Amino acid sequence: MRKHIYVLTINGRILFGQDLISPPLSSKILKYLIDSGRFISFLKDLSLSRDKYKPLFISNLFTADNVRIYSRVSQESYEPRVLRSGEEYFFRISFASDKEIMDTLLADPPSRSCEIDLGGNKIPVYVETLSIQYVELEGLSLNLSNKIYVKFLTPVVLSPKIMMPPSLADKPRYRRLSVANLLFPVPGAVIAYSMKLWNNIAPPDKRFTYPNDRDDVYIFKTTVLGTVFTEVIDYRIRPETVVIGRDSEGRLRKTRGFRGYLVMKINHPRIRSVAEKTLALARYLGIGRSRGIGLGEVEIDSVKD
Repeated sequence: MRKHIYVLTINGRILFGQDLISPPLSSKILKYLIDSGRFISFLKDLSLSRDKYKPLFISNLFTADNVRIYSRVSQESYEPRVLRSGEEYFFRISFASDKEIMDTLLADPPSRSCEIDLGGNKIPVYVETLSIQYVELEGLSLNLSNKIYVKFLTPVVLSPKIMMPPSLADKPRYRRLSVANLLFPVPGAVIAYSMKLWNNIAPPDKRFTYPNDRDDVYIFKTTVLGTVFTEVIDYRIRPETVVIGRDSEGRLRKTRGFRGYLVMKINHPRIRSVAEKTLALARYLGIGRSRGIGLGEVEIDSVKD
């Protein structure tokens, strides 16, 4: 009997017992709670995994009016964000799992009081599950027959190497070359990443590939056709540099991506049918690198003419 895969989302809130200076990415507070076993401990191995396409998204904390809390770079410095005692902050954690874990979560939604240790300062926190949503992976779908509105809520960190033909991507001289991240959402690249994410989770018979063809060859072909046959109707995109943390010598660790929105229409029926599944997954798990610390968060909806 084939194992069914579900995509679960835990929506919650967190309160702090005293004011604190947030890490540059406030998602690292949630990641600390998971990695230390204080909250949703079964996600620890997945959170610590180095897999580029791991099925986990941990949002940055956000306010009641949906403002994500993270630090941007301005003239090689950044302004730390202060999280206030008694104020409500919200979060979302999405991940792929099996029915057994889903049933356990639904029976006993996690909430608890504990302490976090940031720089030797122990701070009491209360973290509460507000709701749990779930959907079977194979049931995910969007109707993209009309225009598609994609909003990039936090910077998307996406390498242009995802668009390279596999015959070149495997060559050492190209693997070693350093390239900057994309600063515009190339439609084929966005779809290609969502396909790689889907194929990393889905059962073999539900992956997007050709018979007797490698997954990456199929994804490359989709990248090209998805870019050629996708009409960009409107956009407002800006590059943004975000602070990830500091290295062992105290220097800022930064990464650069893009934020904003894109309105597009996929005019190729086969590419559109693929995107209807894979972009539906990206609504939960995001696009690009560092999704496990809140980057690449997206909203995707169809738009009627």
